[in-house]
Amino acid sequence: MPDKLLSTLQQEIRADLNDIADDLAGGAAKSFDQYMKLVGMIEGLARAERHLLDLVDIQERAETGEMGMIQ
Repeated sequence: MPDKLLSTLQQEIRADLNDIADDLAGGAAKSFDQYMKLVGMIEGLARAERHLLDLVDIQERAETGEMGMIQ
């Protein structure tokens, strides 16, 4: 179940990232403040996705006995 949970969460994060990036590219930001807000959301979601992918990597290494390689 954790694999499915992490995969589902990653898909949701990626979908949100894509939606916001599409909105931004389509001119959704009508002011600099709105632009900065959207960019901040993209940055936050990208960081969250990176942490999630790192967690998945750690989990996979633990399952295969490669824990000594984690830094």
